[in-house]
Amino acid sequence: MMLVKRLHILPRLTVLEHHAWHLCHLDALVLALNTRRLDNDVKPLRSLTLSLLQPIELDNLAALSRVESRPTLHIESVDVDFHEWDCFNIDLDVIDRLVRTVIPWLPRGTRGMRVGLPTWEPSWADALGYVLHPDLCHLTMETNGGANDPQTFPFDSMNFPVHLRTLSLHACAYSFGLVTFSTVPQPMRVPATLEQLDLSRNYFSTADLTGLFPHGRPLQLQGLRLDNNFLTQLPRQIPPELRKLSLKSCAQVCEDDDQEAWAASLPLSLRALDMSECGLDDHIVEGLLKWAQKLPRHHARRVHIHVEDCNFESPTIAKRLRKVVGMFDAGYWFD
Repeated sequence: MMLVKRLHILPRLTVLEHHAWHLCHLDALVLALNTRRLDNDVKPLRSLTLSLLQPIELDNLAALSRVESRPTLHIESVDVDFHEWDCFNIDLDVIDRLVRTVIPWLPRGTRGMRVGLPTWEPSWADALGYVLHPDLCHLTMETNGGANDPQTFPFDSMNFPVHLRTLSLHACAYSFGLVTFSTVPQPMRVPATLEQLDLSRNYFSTADLTGLFPHGRPLQLQGLRLDNNFLTQLPRQIPPELRKLSLKSCAQVCEDDDQEAWAASLPLSLRALDMSECGLDDHIVEGLLKWAQKLPRHHARRVHIHVEDCNFESPTIAKRLRKVVGMFDAGYWFD
């Protein structure tokens, strides 16, 4: 609480980070920052990072839920994390009640917002939807996967801001290394403005990914990250204007029998590809060489490819590809 009292004597403060903020004092901080914003003699806060500690006495939150008027705080960039919550020793219903109580008080990022949750409950999507600023451009939601009864993220019903440009959903469907979907997820609804999509660490299967995008990935996408998923096939229906694609640590894609044809048909707009730790073989390099040879030389020299820790046997084809593209990093073996 000492920091709350000192905020008015820090007129040049524009970035605030606190990694051990007690949850019961969140309303006091929001009120103090709102009061400070009304002072024309101080600079506005542009970035706020908070790690919210799990309350020692859970009953203390009962008073918070009875607050009738909660001030809304708008800041350009907001990063809020429910820090090191002990999800294994607290009943999931209690965690659900705590998070739903706190979400309406969260400061709202006007351009960028990250929310790190202790686990995931579908009901939280509705609560988060109300606190997302309509002009938000960059959104990240993460969980630590620490639930005994994990729930699937409501991909088909989550209302994302209409101007969203980048979206990252990490570990929203993962717990203890097991896929949490009992059925293929429903189609994902994303705004037409979306340019960057990161679905890493969700451990999607190929069927899951197809279920999310039955008609192909959004056409306007320029960047797509699918790292650490259980894909057994390389992703098809790649957006035609895609510039960056990452499949790092998708070890099961080596089961795909059409690696060469897939690589040869990549969109010509692609400038960065990461397939490290995927266990791919020489066929992928053959395909990448055919693809790169279609590019104008000045475009090819801007291409960066990472394929470390793959099962390449012939250094000759790799050296040929390295002469065509700007960078081809296959690890020390070809250096």
